[in-house]
Order: sequence, then C-alpha cells, then structure tokens
Amino acid sequence: MNGSSVGIVLEFNKESPSDIVIDWLSNNLYFIDDTRKRIEAYNIHTQARRVIIWRSLREPKSITLHPAEG
Repeated sequence: MNGSSVGIVLEFNKESPSDIVIDWLSNNLYFIDDTRKRIEAYNIHTQARRVIIWRSLREPKSITLHPAEG
C-alpha cells in the first residue's frame, strides 16, 4: 500500500459509510454503516468482510484505531 496501485477495494450499494479508516499493519479497512448502525471490517487482501460491532450502536460517527496495539 504505497499509493502506486489505485483502484476500487470495496463498493457500497445502498450503504452509506460515515467514516472509513485503514489499519496498515493488518490491511483491514474499518467503516461505519450509518444505515444499518454497525461497524464493519474488510481485509483488502483476502476480501473477507465481517461485522465487528452491531449491538447498542445508536449514532456511530467516527472510528479511532491504534494499529500497534492491535
């Protein structure tokens, strides 16, 4: 991920991500799905997508990561 190969990694249909962050150590892209009120992770190498948090999220607005801490 040095910026030399630019392209679409993940497409959103009706979903509306309000925040997107990348963990450059694990190659995971984290995003907030405002419509479904959940936080998801997407691995840019394996293309695996999973829901991380979906319970008790009322108004998710932003994500903060600390890649070195895991």
